[in-house]
Amino acid sequence: MRFRYQVAFFDVDYARVLFFARHYEFVQRANDAWMQEHGLRYPQLFAEAVGTPIAASFCRYVGPVYVAETIEVTLGVKEPSPRGFLLVFEIAKPADGRRVAWGYIERRFVGADRKAADAPPHVVAAYEAMAAESRAFVLGTWQPLWDRERRSLAAD
Repeated sequence: MRFRYQVAFFDVDYARVLFFARHYEFVQRANDAWMQEHGLRYPQLFAEAVGTPIAASFCRYVGPVYVAETIEVTLGVKEPSPRGFLLVFEIAKPADGRRVAWGYIERRFVGADRKAADAPPHVVAAYEAMAAESRAFVLGTWQPLWDRERRSLAAD
């Protein structure tokens, strides 16, 4: 999934660069659009008492983004299961292809009582389809970044 957004003045901080938390907002917007493409809509999930809270997240910021620049969010799904999934992402500037951030959001499925629960089969199937659709990005772009990050953290 690829999602483009032109950065507005509202999105930047006092230093006139993209405010760090906005990266996650753009990832969420892209995720919402991708979910809809796969037949998953929040009102339906709420009616089925399916929640997807964040269990963990990571973002490596590697370059600035300024007002009026366009960014492109690329998403992938890794390790989907009835218990949850990993939403991996990269944010880049399509004008020159430079990566500005990358990371992941780990989500777990919960039921109406907000406790861990298996997702309905049609929800798991949708995320499995998203994983298949994004396999080239996950394995070819995201996984090498993560492997390098883990080696770097282990060396510290």
